[in-house]
Amino acid sequence: MFIVTASMIIAWELIVVMSAYIYHVIPLKNYSRTITRVQIILSSCSVMLGAFAYFYVKINYNSGMFDGSKWDEKGILIILFLLFLCFLMSILRFFFNRKASQNREETFIFKAGDYRIVKDLDLMMGDYFFMPNVKAYCEFEGGKIVFTGSVPEQDVDCNFTCRMVKDGIYECLSYEILNKDIKVRLAQIIQIVFFILIAVDFALAMIWLSQAPELNIDLIGRLTSFLSLSLFGIGGLKLFKGAKGIGAILMKITGYLIILAGIFSFIK
Repeated sequence: MFIVTASMIIAWELIVVMSAYIYHVIPLKNYSRTITRVQIILSSCSVMLGAFAYFYVKINYNSGMFDGSKWDEKGILIILFLLFLCFLMSILRFFFNRKASQNREETFIFKAGDYRIVKDLDLMMGDYFFMPNVKAYCEFEGGKIVFTGSVPEQDVDCNFTCRMVKDGIYECLSYEILNKDIKVRLAQIIQIVFFILIAVDFALAMIWLSQAPELNIDLIGRLTSFLSLSLFGIGGLKLFKGAKGIGAILMKITGYLIILAGIFSFIK
């Protein structure tokens, strides 16, 4: 059972690391050229670990080693499907990037007052379709830059590497903050802590599924519930931070309610 639990923990940690690369929490040289390959490598490794765990459980399930645990074929198959979904999205991004790579990359160097970051809930900008993770764009004198990954927390001196999508609209491939003041550094530290907590949450969830008798499973279960709900709520608040409109307000309220639910799940 330890082999299955360890495989599942490593598989999910690879997905967390992949997300950290996507959102610039972990720096990556030549980001626009290497991110798709990094995604494919990490997501494919997670799928292989998930497939290994599935077949291991399938072959040994009747041996009794999984009695008392929550590991079974159906549960691991669901996890394997989620991991495969991450792999599929990585493949799609790879092919979309190859197609879009025909467009020349351009670099914009802006001072803090040269552009304005806008956050809203619209899924369309002209005929440019927003992917679900796009929640912001910045306006400048020559057009707009949309963000499909992370976005600067505030208007700061920044170097944007972009690719033209259509006239006046660019997709941000990567960016570099030129002057990192204390607010910028604090925001980066908060991001790192957030991803570390996500990694801890996944590890605890996999340990809870093992139901190992030598561990305090009740405490692990409450910690998992607390972290999962709280991080989901905090992520929602971060996603809609600075966004305006009734939709954004409702989503922020929902985020606070989810955090409260996480707190109550721990102290109950």
